[in-house]
Amino acid sequence: MKEHDAAATTQRAHTTPYPDEDGTSDAIPIAITFDTTYAMPAAVTIRSAMKHTRSKLSFFIVDLGLTKADKEKLQTLVENEPHADLQFVH
Repeated sequence: MKEHDAAATTQRAHTTPYPDEDGTSDAIPIAITFDTTYAMPAAVTIRSAMKHTRSKLSFFIVDLGLTKADKEKLQTLVENEPHADLQFVH
């Protein structure tokens, strides 16, 4: 019975929106640094991370020369993903 309880707790932890009620977040922070040349490979990296983990993810994109279109496309990756968010850092 304890195994079932642990699984239920884990499932709840992965589906809780963040930040948590107390203002904290248990999301995994992922920083990626790139310019417009590597925008598409970075998008693949982001999509793959979201697909292959059940944990909450916070992506921090260090902008080294992204276009407005790059940023818009990258932002759409996480729009409908309740377990991921994305921020641009300059």
